[in-house]
Amino acid sequence: MELEKRNTLILSIAQGLSVTTTNINMINTGLVGTILATHSSYATIPLSLQFLTIALTLIPVSLLMGKFGRRPMFLIGAMSAFVGCLVIAFAIYYKLFSLFILGSILLGFSQANQQFYRYAAADNVSISLKSKAISLVLAGGLIAAILGPEVSRYSFDFFPDYIYLATYLFAAIIQIINFLILIFINIKKPIPSKKINRP
Repeated sequence: MELEKRNTLILSIAQGLSVTTTNINMINTGLVGTILATHSSYATIPLSLQFLTIALTLIPVSLLMGKFGRRPMFLIGAMSAFVGCLVIAFAIYYKLFSLFILGSILLGFSQANQQFYRYAAADNVSISLKSKAISLVLAGGLIAAILGPEVSRYSFDFFPDYIYLATYLFAAIIQIINFLILIFINIKKPIPSKKINRP
């Protein structure tokens, strides 16, 4: 029971930190795109490719979790977000739109991993606590509703010559914290279902 509670708490905090980075990116990506793109009509290409990456990698991430376990993939996802934020920070510093696209793709892969936090919580508690575990993990996203906009608000002009650079550096730091928290998670490898699917 104590392990179940600890895992649920870790996943709830991880959800909050992951969604904070997602919110920071959602708030700023169009603005950064406008600065870096050769034409303003290209500004949302990185965000579009980010969502496309989520859609394309959800199933492969799920299969990899079945093979290697959830913890390794969660750690890879957090590291992908960290690297993605740093790549975007470099893109802002060097004014490279192509690098901004790469960073956005890495964030998309991270978000695909993040989608499984609630399922991991549900898989590792007793049946009677499944709905509560899912609710607690999703409630972690409430942190992001406050933290994401506030980080964006106070950090975007920290380096006046490189608008939004500090914002993505803070987002990268958040993902390092997320990685360190996820190290302590102890969840079982998902067991493939052998039930016959309903028609």
